[in-house]
Amino acid sequence: MMSEPLLQVSSLTVTLPGGAGPLHAIMDLNFSVRRGGTLGIVGESGSGKSITMLSVMGLLPRAASVTGSVRLQGREILGLPNAELARLRGKSMAMIFQDPLTAMNPVLTVGVQVTESLRLHDRSLSRRAAMDRAAELLETVSIPDPRRRLGQYPHEFSGGMRQRAMIAIAVANSPALLIADEPTTALDVTVQAQILDVLQRMRERLGLALVIITHDLGVVAGTADRVAVMYSGRLVEEGDVTTVLAAPAHPYTVGLLAAVPRIDRGNTRLLSINGSPPPLSNRPKGCAFHPRCSVAQDICRSVTPSLQAVGSSQVACHFPYGAAEASRP
Repeated sequence: MMSEPLLQVSSLTVTLPGGAGPLHAIMDLNFSVRRGGTLGIVGESGSGKSITMLSVMGLLPRAASVTGSVRLQGREILGLPNAELARLRGKSMAMIFQDPLTAMNPVLTVGVQVTESLRLHDRSLSRRAAMDRAAELLETVSIPDPRRRLGQYPHEFSGGMRQRAMIAIAVANSPALLIADEPTTALDVTVQAQILDVLQRMRERLGLALVIITHDLGVVAGTADRVAVMYSGRLVEEGDVTTVLAAPAHPYTVGLLAAVPRIDRGNTRLLSINGSPPPLSNRPKGCAFHPRCSVAQDICRSVTPSLQAVGSSQVACHFPYGAAEASRP
């Protein structure tokens, strides 16, 4: 018998208020993350990646309506009072936000911010013991001279060091689930590799489940064991990362992969997906991707496809694999 997933999201729907009526940001989303596993969530800006995980963390504004089910370690957490969610954040689940400079408090030292997380969940921890533990955490995420760095402010850190400090804060209490929202944004290639290596070491050392939100399929290929592709608030393809990247079934996934630079293509011009994702207030009828799809037919313009098993993956497309040859350079 297979063990229960660490995180199980079922029929998640997020509705936001809009001037012309409700905006459906996320629609009927289903996915899971196993203990010790890494899920990569990919898609263009506006696809709903961050909103999905903010809803898991219970960090959406009060005006947002969230329905469905979010189970963490077998416990339903969707709809819990704020006080109970606050006790879970940092202890059972934690999130590394996209921009560490704005996520961290600019007027507090890094040491204060790391120890705050520690002492919030362990009231018996003395200030000195918390500072010792904070120094250990900074050393664990490869920040040099950690004792001195504890007394510095976020603006005195480089971008890569701030991201490491955010990781240290997130893993301070050994959460079961760690969510990293675009953890390599605005970092050079060398620092990106270092940050991803830190995340992988934390996953292996703590046995936590890792969710990486990214638009970079290279990051997913190098770190994740499963991948979920989102478009316009829906899951369009999900499966084992090797299978999905080697044989994508949804035209959108095919298009994303075709736009990735590859050495074996030589000087071949990069392909791109025509158009842009639709606004939440004006989604097309049927499949939301059909205006940009090279193989769309009449049914795509009128009927929204549901997820179906295609091999070992799940795909929401009326014609899975239909765009593979059309999009091949």
